[in-house]
Amino acid sequence: LSPFQCEGHPNGLKTVRDYPVVVCWEDSYGVGGHSTMITIGLVATLIPLAFLAMTAWVVWKLPSKLATGETKFLNAFRFLFFRFRHGAHWYILVFLVRNLLIAIIPAIGSAVVQILLLMLLMLPLLVLTVYVRPWTLPMANLLDATNTACLCVLLYVFSLFTESVDGLALARVCVAIVVFVFVSVVFAISWGIYERFVRSGKPFQFFLSHHKAGAGNFARLLKMCLAGDRFVTRNIFLDSDNLRDLADLFNVVSSDTETLVVICSKEFLLRPWCIGEIATAYINKVQVQTLTLQDFEWPDADFIEKYEEHVPDVVSLSQFSISLTVVQASLWWLQDRPCLDLQNDLTSPMLKDITQSIISYQKTSRQRHAPRLSGRRNSIGVEDDEIMRPSDSAQLSNCIIANMLSLEAASSAFVLQKLLRKTMQSNPAQIPLVLVQRDTELLPTMRQACLICDTGAFRSVFVVGMVMRAVHA
Repeated sequence: LSPFQCEGHPNGLKTVRDYPVVVCWEDSYGVGGHSTMITIGLVATLIPLAFLAMTAWVVWKLPSKLATGETKFLNAFRFLFFRFRHGAHWYILVFLVRNLLIAIIPAIGSAVVQILLLMLLMLPLLVLTVYVRPWTLPMANLLDATNTACLCVLLYVFSLFTESVDGLALARVCVAIVVFVFVSVVFAISWGIYERFVRSGKPFQFFLSHHKAGAGNFARLLKMCLAGDRFVTRNIFLDSDNLRDLADLFNVVSSDTETLVVICSKEFLLRPWCIGEIATAYINKVQVQTLTLQDFEWPDADFIEKYEEHVPDVVSLSQFSISLTVVQASLWWLQDRPCLDLQNDLTSPMLKDITQSIISYQKTSRQRHAPRLSGRRNSIGVEDDEIMRPSDSAQLSNCIIANMLSLEAASSAFVLQKLLRKTMQSNPAQIPLVLVQRDTELLPTMRQACLICDTGAFRSVFVVGMVMRAVHA
C-alpha cells in the first residue's frame, strides 16, 4: 500500500512517503512513475483479498463439512481454526479484516483522521474480544484484550503529538460521538422496555436442566426430539451447547426461558447448580415441567430440612442471592409441578409421548399433573419401532447394539441414529437400526454393527446375545 500513502508539501505537490522523489498521480519519471506503482500495488493487494475471500468461503462451508465428516477438508484448513474455541471459528474473519484495515488506514487522510479511524476500529474489537473470548487458551484471550487495550492507549498518546488539527473537523467528530452515545442510551432503554413489556416470547422456548453424569445423553436426545417438532420455533437451552459463562446460567433461567424442563436423575438434587436453577425458577415464577427417571426418588421432609448437611456446597449459591430457605422452599414447590414419570425402558413411542406432553403443557400452562407414560403405545397407537425405524428395515445393512436397560446407553444409540440419518438421507438402507429388547435375531442383510459400550454393557444378556449373533452371522 506504499504507493497510496502520499504526503503534502508547501508547494502544493504530494510525494510518496516512502519514495519522496516520486510525485503522486504524475508520471514525470517514465517507467517508474506513480501510475506504474499504483498498478503494481493494486495487483499485489489482490493477493490478501483473495486469501480473505477464500477464508470467508471456508468459514461458510465449515459447519456443513463438520456435519458430513469430510476429514480432507478439515485437515486442509485446520490451520485457520485450531487456535479458536468451538463455536468461534468465524473470528478468523474478524482477525484478518482487522489486520487488513490496520494496513489500509495509514493511506487515508491526515494523521488526525488516521488516529480516529484506528480508535474506531480497535475499541469495538476490544469489546468483541472480551465478550466472545474466541481463543482456545484463556491466556490468549487475556493477551489479545491487553494488547488491544494498550494500542488504544498508544493511539490516545499519539494524538497529543499531532502538529496540525482542523478545529471544525474535530468539532464535527465530537458532535458525532455525542450523538452516537445519546442514540445508544435511547436504544438501550427502548430495548429494555421491549424485552420487559412487549416481547411475546423469550429466546429459549425450553431449558433442559439435568445432571450430566445421570442424564447427559438423554438430555441431548430430548433436545433433538423437541427441536424436530414444528411447534418449537425458538432455541432450546442445553448447557453443553448454549452456556458461555457459568455466571450467566441463572440469568438465562430467570429472564430468557419460557419453560424449565427438569430431568430428575438419581443425584440431580445433590448438585448445587441444578438446585440453583430450580430455585431461580421458583423465585421468578418460571413454568416448570419435571421428568423423573427410574432411579430418582423424591426427597422427604428430613432430607429437605437437613439439606445443607447433605449438600454442603449449597452455600455457594448465596453469591447469587439464593439462600438455604429459598432452596428448601423450591424443593417443596418442585414436587407440586406437573410431572412425567419415566417408568419403563426407553422406546421410540415413549420419546414421542414425552415430547408431546412437554409441548402440550407449554401450550396450556394450566395442566397440573401429566399421566404416567407406559412406553407400550403412544397416544396415536404407533408401534415401538415405527418412529425411529425406516420403513424399509428389511433392507438395512447396519445396526446399533446397546444396553437398552441403561437410559444413557439407549439415549446414545438413538442420538447416533439421528445424527447418521441426516448424513445418509440419500441412501436409507445405510441408516442404522437401533436394536431393542424385543429383537431376537439380526436381519440377514446386516453387515455392520456398532456396539455402544457402557458400564455393565457386557452384563446385559441382550447385548451379549446380539454380539454373539453378529460374530457368527
